[in-house]
Amino acid sequence: MEEKIIENHKQSWQSLKNNTLHRFVEYIVADMAKDLKLGFVTGNKIRFTVPHDLTAELNKIKRNLLVDYGGEYDARVPNMDIVIYEPKSSKVFAIVFMSELKERVLNAVYWKLKFDSCPYSNHIKVFFVTSDSKKFPTNNKFDRMCGSVLSDIDGYYVFSERKRAKNDNIQNFDEFFDDLQKAVK
Repeated sequence: MEEKIIENHKQSWQSLKNNTLHRFVEYIVADMAKDLKLGFVTGNKIRFTVPHDLTAELNKIKRNLLVDYGGEYDARVPNMDIVIYEPKSSKVFAIVFMSELKERVLNAVYWKLKFDSCPYSNHIKVFFVTSDSKKFPTNNKFDRMCGSVLSDIDGYYVFSERKRAKNDNIQNFDEFFDDLQKAVK
């Protein structure tokens, strides 16, 4: 019984931590997008708003993110957290996934591979942000083990005060702005 209470407490804390990460990163990325004269929208707004309630601009963005699986109703939009786009053309430059869960990394890789398989979406950059440096440690063994998976996405960032050693696959969040600028050019 006592273990169940402790587990529930951990789950509640994890949810709060994840929501705080989302809000904080959304605020920072929205500011970055504004500095670069780009548009910013949350993934939930794109995914869960019915098409007739979206603006023309957001409707184009949603269509630019659709991946067609070949059936009559088999088109899907990624379960992303942030979309960064060019406001005039609605061209999507990047999507950002954020989570404390390792499984979401695989989700980001999946969508990057889907985008790369289509000539109309292969320019879209896929980034991943986490604050959980304990689940994603800084040792070289982990870096080598995950390197092949993380090399499939365009950037993996740890949002933490603790600085990481330089690595091509796992970076500190403060390098995100530079990578976003490169993605736009």
